[in-house]
Amino acid sequence: MEPEKWLDGVEAAKYLDMHPSTMREYMRRGVIHAKKTGKKWVALRESLDEYRVRRDEKWPVKDIISEVAKSFERVD
Repeated sequence: MEPEKWLDGVEAAKYLDMHPSTMREYMRRGVIHAKKTGKKWVALRESLDEYRVRRDEKWPVKDIISEVAKSFERVD
């Protein structure tokens, strides 16, 4: 089993492709399970993966892109 991997706010933001200030706010508000160590917020990669699943269920990007693409299809 792989050891637990803690990511700071910047690393976590890159991992989830979001702005670091958004990540820190999500960590601070408890949207993403995290803890504060000194001045830094850190989260387990597992917590980030759980958030990603919840986010993708709420906003299924693949389905949204498919719908948008349909709106651009040609009608001959």
